[in-house]
Amino acid sequence: MKTKLVLIAAALTGCLMVSAATAAEKADALPTPAALQAQLRAMSPAAKAECHLDSHGFPACTTNGVETFVTTCTGDMYFGQVSDSAGATLDSEYDKTAGKPRVKLAEGQFLCLAATVGKTSDPSRFYVVAMPTERVKDCKGNDLCQSKPVQWVGGAPKEACTWKGNAGEFTGACPAGWVDADKVEQFSMGLH
Repeated sequence: MKTKLVLIAAALTGCLMVSAATAAEKADALPTPAALQAQLRAMSPAAKAECHLDSHGFPACTTNGVETFVTTCTGDMYFGQVSDSAGATLDSEYDKTAGKPRVKLAEGQFLCLAATVGKTSDPSRFYVVAMPTERVKDCKGNDLCQSKPVQWVGGAPKEACTWKGNAGEFTGACPAGWVDADKVEQFSMGLH
């Protein structure tokens, strides 16, 4: 009986250690709500962005009260392309009435979907980044990854675009902004 109790105690200790390690990995892997909120506010300064931990301990965000999923441009499922034959004009704000047109992208332009507003199965708007395809490992030799010339609305910005790493982060005036979901084809099966 004593041997069985020792084995059960050892098994329970092992489970607790795995559970603690998994929780630590989850905490390390997920951005904090404050970081996501700051990212959303940078994407749309006039919008009301709010992020917190949900009941399962995962970040949950809203933009003007609408569910918003914020990503980095590193996951295989967060890419797409402009699908409208007339192209797509990116706005400076989530709310179209508060924003200004920023840049027009051509049909087929490769995009990172950095934020999705609305249910992920039925989004209303995306914050997209037309990042260079050479910054995405799975783009090498991939026909889904096309870079097209961008057309700045109101003239090219004076501030230079500087890409930081491979996660779609940048400083300066890079081709990024808000667009209606019907102008974008999301690569739901990834880049493969």
